[in-house]
Amino acid sequence: MRLGLDIHGVIDSNPESFTFLSKSVLASGGEVHIITGGSWTLKLQNQIKDSGIVWTHHFSVYDFFEIISPGIFS
Repeated sequence: MRLGLDIHGVIDSNPESFTFLSKSVLASGGEVHIITGGSWTLKLQNQIKDSGIVWTHHFSVYDFFEIISPGIFS
């Protein structure tokens, strides 16, 4: 199973439930993908860790567009 979770408006709206869900998916051999529209920063990563969420992959829409088209948001 692959589970994708957005941070803002999803995980942060009910971190307890998503902590349980992410740990359950991982324990059953699945993947947990964290998705954000913002940049993937150490602060954001620590915020997710502190909430108890576990993940195997992450994706930042902002960082992706900065890679394929540098300065797009400037």
